[in-house]
Amino acid sequence: MLRLSLIACLAASPAAAQPADALVAKAKAEGEVVYYTELIVEQIVRPLAAAFEKKYGIKVVYWRGDSQAAALRLAMEHSAGRVTADVWSTASGIGALLEGGLIERFALDGELPARYRDPAGFWVATNLIVIGAAVNTAAREPPASLDDLLAPRWRGEMVWKQNDITGAWGFIGNVLTNMGEERGLAYLRRLREQDIAPVAASTRAILDSVIVGEHALVIGVSAHNTEISVKAGAPVAFLPLGGAWATPHTIGVTSGAHHSNAARLFIDFVVSKEGQEIFRQAGYLPARPDMPPLSSKISPELAGFPVNVIAPEELERNLVHWSQVYDHIFR
Repeated sequence: MLRLSLIACLAASPAAAQPADALVAKAKAEGEVVYYTELIVEQIVRPLAAAFEKKYGIKVVYWRGDSQAAALRLAMEHSAGRVTADVWSTASGIGALLEGGLIERFALDGELPARYRDPAGFWVATNLIVIGAAVNTAAREPPASLDDLLAPRWRGEMVWKQNDITGAWGFIGNVLTNMGEERGLAYLRRLREQDIAPVAASTRAILDSVIVGEHALVIGVSAHNTEISVKAGAPVAFLPLGGAWATPHTIGVTSGAHHSNAARLFIDFVVSKEGQEIFRQAGYLPARPDMPPLSSKISPELAGFPVNVIAPEELERNLVHWSQVYDHIFR
């Protein structure tokens, strides 16, 4: 992983292009697009679907599950010869999708910086997920650093998602990157003594458990979901803890899609100014450089905290190792 400036990530992009009339006509003839995603339905999926349907008259059918569940569902459908999804989006697991032949290349007019487009053409980014910790501010004074998490007062008070980049695996990767392998492993062994509760749930659900006081602190949660909760009056605060980590949330076309033209048009819409404005209004950090977030607090560049931006390829190379470290130290 490389420590990158978001200014470099968000370099100027070409002027927006409209979808070709031929693509629109073919997509309308298909009449429907099926979307598998891990994005939160009420926050962003439903608004995106409604806007797309209103603009093009094409129905959006969506299913939500975490990245592992989505990959398994896609694999099972392809194995059975019953492909349902046309579009997928995920924060991790692209390697498994590629290896299984579950996704295919697609063309997209120049709307995004090169960093947010797969050179091989399998994905583009919809938004950047900035991840750190979050604390219930009504519970106690928040920690300011990774070392603060080792304090006795946090023993038995923390929770994380056990099997994703947005949870334990991502935190472990960030620690090993920032500290180096030897020092990082030593830190993680000390952290093990804090009895962090592993939870098999979405990070949104885990954050909600912190908000209501079931846990004091979650390790691994997005800055945008935390800020959305803050604006709703929740007693919670995002904590970079000396350095957050981030990864693009990616979207692409499923192999054997029955509505391939509608799939391409939907992706065009999602990364267009109109679609990215929906992400922005929902409180996310859009991929487009001409769409700054509503809150500067979710942007490392604007808020002034360091971040490790993990490209999808880097994530695929390292995720197995990080998961093995989790199994070895924390299980």
